[in-house]
Amino acid sequence: MSLHLRDDLSFCQVDGNLVFLDVRNDRYFRLPAAAERRFLAYQRGDGTDSDAEKLIESGLLTTCETSASRTPAISIARANQSAIERGQIAQHATLLDRLDTVRTVALSQLQLKTRSLSHVLTTLKVDRQRRALPISYPQSSGADGKFHDATSAFLAARPYAPIETCCLVDSISLIRFLARRGLFAHLVFAVTGAPFSAHCWAQVGDLVLNETVGNTHAHTPIRVV
Repeated sequence: MSLHLRDDLSFCQVDGNLVFLDVRNDRYFRLPAAAERRFLAYQRGDGTDSDAEKLIESGLLTTCETSASRTPAISIARANQSAIERGQIAQHATLLDRLDTVRTVALSQLQLKTRSLSHVLTTLKVDRQRRALPISYPQSSGADGKFHDATSAFLAARPYAPIETCCLVDSISLIRFLARRGLFAHLVFAVTGAPFSAHCWAQVGDLVLNETVGNTHAHTPIRVV
């Protein structure tokens, strides 16, 4: 038996402190100082049995039959380019793009209001996997232009959706919009420390799609979907 972090829990270190994202309960949180020291000891591999028991009791760790990494990897490249900064974003969208965008944004907002974040993200992953295949960006021929053109169409059509802009709604919607065109993008959750703020965006390889490079660098990724 081994211990590992819950699958629906992730964390990162910001300004010298640990920040956790609990997808199951749709919340960010920090640990009290003593619990944070206990968790860091576990991460280093020098925690005591008592430390482990308290981390299990708190719901941070769970037991597993197989060995697992103490620190789950946040596997996304540091953004070096941005679709909205690289070139001209289309000023007009086709009727089909408008209809698809409005429907997708409305559906995403409805799901986030009526379902748990865990359910929404699971649905997103299943839908994306069914429609698109991960690529080795930017080695895949023509991927650059395809992602830029599809993102451009979505952003041009987005104002037609009578729903207030929100990074989570818009990023999930963009990823679904791309998946229907056979394009696989990741959803990146990220945070800042003092003051605390949470943000998210869509990204493929080192290309961020609906955010600037500078703003992504101001945040620390905490979970990649």
